[in-house]
Amino acid sequence: MNTRTVTVAVSAIGELRKAYERIIRGAKRLEIELTIAGFRPKWETKRELAKRRVTTVLDDDNKAVDQSTSVFTMEVVDVDLDVPEVGATGGAWRVAATIGRVYGEAANGENDVYSRDQELITRFRSAALECEHCRCNRRRVRTIVCREVATGRLKQVGVECGVFYVGDTEKEVRGLEFQELVHVLISPFEDEVMAFEKEGRASAGRAAEAFDAVEAVAFVLKVMEEDGGYSPSKTKPQNEWEEPQPNPNATWRTVLRRMQWNSRPKEPSEEVRARAALNPWDEQDPVLREALRNKVEMAREDIENWQAAVKEWEAKQPTAEQRAKAVEILTWLAGAEAGTEPDDFMANLKAVFEPGWVSSKRLAFGACVAATYERAMRKAAEAANPPTAPAPEGRVGVEGEIIALKWVESDFGAVHKMTVRLASRAKVYCSVPTEIHSPRVGDTIRFKATFTRSDRDPFFAFGKVPNLWDGEEKKPKRRAKAAVVAQEGVML
Repeated sequence: MNTRTVTVAVSAIGELRKAYERIIRGAKRLEIELTIAGFRPKWETKRELAKRRVTTVLDDDNKAVDQSTSVFTMEVVDVDLDVPEVGATGGAWRVAATIGRVYGEAANGENDVYSRDQELITRFRSAALECEHCRCNRRRVRTIVCREVATGRLKQVGVECGVFYVGDTEKEVRGLEFQELVHVLISPFEDEVMAFEKEGRASAGRAAEAFDAVEAVAFVLKVMEEDGGYSPSKTKPQNEWEEPQPNPNATWRTVLRRMQWNSRPKEPSEEVRARAALNPWDEQDPVLREALRNKVEMAREDIENWQAAVKEWEAKQPTAEQRAKAVEILTWLAGAEAGTEPDDFMANLKAVFEPGWVSSKRLAFGACVAATYERAMRKAAEAANPPTAPAPEGRVGVEGEIIALKWVESDFGAVHKMTVRLASRAKVYCSVPTEIHSPRVGDTIRFKATFTRSDRDPFFAFGKVPNLWDGEEKKPKRRAKAAVVAQEGVML
């Protein structure tokens, strides 16, 4: 049993598995034991191949008017395949090809040659079927071509005479056909990867367009500034006065659409500009003047539409500050520490952005790296300014800044939760008071709740039964109760 390692596109793994199942059925006909356990993808070798592709735009006269360079990527993985070794393992001759006569309507004077050697296929395509061993002149249906191992000499012999060269002829022929089956089923997957490495082209769905890493992160920052990562069309708010919930796919899908259609609107031609500058009233003929007026109006409308499209395009472009911050984020990521585990989050982020480009399938990591950077900066700032006092305990009133909001689903419905940072830089976590309908991150809130300090962090507390608080400490009302106190015979 031989082990063959092939490199295939990740999206083609399912197709390769089906092809290997056909190989298993072919091996069963040869009475060779082969199971699906021989199909072993090595997921630790999963990687991306990149190829630059230059696209030239031609006009009607086949002259180059524009040229663009884009990067395409393909995710590949190595797969180990157990392939049985069939055919003669000893002896001086091997079966190199089988030749069969074609009959019926498909017959065109050519033979059906079965071989992995293209030169043999060409050589024996129109050759006569004869036996070079017995020289018997008779009508033959099939012959085999044997190759001498030592010299490479070829000899065409009949099936019956083949036993003098390779022993069991039928078994050797079936082995040759099995080898051809393996080649036909597996080689297309290898050829596809080789073609991508050479020309950057692949089947539909195999390759993905890639974008510059700085531009991708800058577009992420632009989109997050516009909608904050929210998608009103994807998630319904709990009530009409509340903000929509965050959608994890909203940001990167918007970025993908913008980067795929990021070309600047084409400028009007000189002919259109010249026509828009004409004055129809210079024409004396009324008929020609009316026709010229229509053409001038259409040209001016085209220019106005182009100017509006340019403004819309420029409004969607990242600013210089956002591009500078994108460079800052990627510089921080390059120097950040990562774990050695295969599923380490930081290691995956670094692997995505290290090449300098990001494939369209991994643009979701752009939003992740921006959020990770902000989280790291907050943690660094908190480490530089640690809390000056522990979190509150018991029923007390507090005042602080809302730094996080989220909805929590439970069996009793959705509850709006908030994290508040106090003046002492300690943090508390509790439900949003029912008196507040639309809280926002960054708002200052003053409320009273019953707090329980965390067992793991003395500077963090959990609150319950929150209510808005005006800052004044009110004396608790004495509850009415009946009590009889015997003191000197007086009932109180």
